[in-house]
Amino acid sequence: DVPGSALMRLAVSRGFRVVVMERRSHALPLKSPRWNLFGDSEDFEEVYNIVQSKLVGAPMFWIGLSSGSKLIVEGLGKFDDRRKR
Repeated sequence: DVPGSALMRLAVSRGFRVVVMERRSHALPLKSPRWNLFGDSEDFEEVYNIVQSKLVGAPMFWIGLSSGSKLIVEGLGKFDDRRKR
């Protein structure tokens, strides 16, 4: 079982829509030089904006497994601050 997949299946069974984001170069070769061991917070912001535009007003719950939790905290901190300006 891939880490987190049981949690995702449970969320779907309870009616949640689930989005999974893999960090750059996790599954495919890197196409640009940006890379971070824990993931790129700019990528996280892009995913956030896409989900927000498709599911306007829908509540969001972010879950990060292992190093993914660092990406969520960093990403939300960075772009939430930019949104408030």
